[in-house]
Amino acid sequence: MRRPHVPPVLLGVIALAAITTSTAPELGTAPMPCPRGVLLAESSKASIADVLRAAERQLARETINSQGRIYHLTPRNAPITLLERIATIGNGSPLDQRVPGLGAVHRAAVSACGIAIAQASWAIHYEIPIAVIAGLGPYPFFVKTRSGWRFWGSWCGADKPRQWRNSNC
Repeated sequence: MRRPHVPPVLLGVIALAAITTSTAPELGTAPMPCPRGVLLAESSKASIADVLRAAERQLARETINSQGRIYHLTPRNAPITLLERIATIGNGSPLDQRVPGLGAVHRAAVSACGIAIAQASWAIHYEIPIAVIAGLGPYPFFVKTRSGWRFWGSWCGADKPRQWRNSNC
């Protein structure tokens, strides 16, 4: 029996739909409210290694249900692919332009929760390769509070209009 011919353009659309469909857990699907009790200095001065370990521990507490199987978001199941401190100097400093898009990500955090929390926060991206449908993964902020490190908000599409973010993030 012959298989029906599927035009390459249609295959591309199907692949794009699979990539943009998110199967992220609740952690990444809805923006979380602004954190309370933020430890501004401790969060800002934390080393990348400490923040990475804290983020991995926090993610490991979360789970995803993929085809009836529950997975913890361990470093193997949800590798962190980006970790960046988003504090800026301000006043158009060249140092603020060292990371492409840092200004847009910082503005998104300021818009969501104010300058102090934005200055203390980190931008994180992680993937979920165990999901049935491949997705780009969540884009949360991460900050240290009195009750420990926590995720909040989202920086997905930080430099895009709200309509774009609503349909793509």
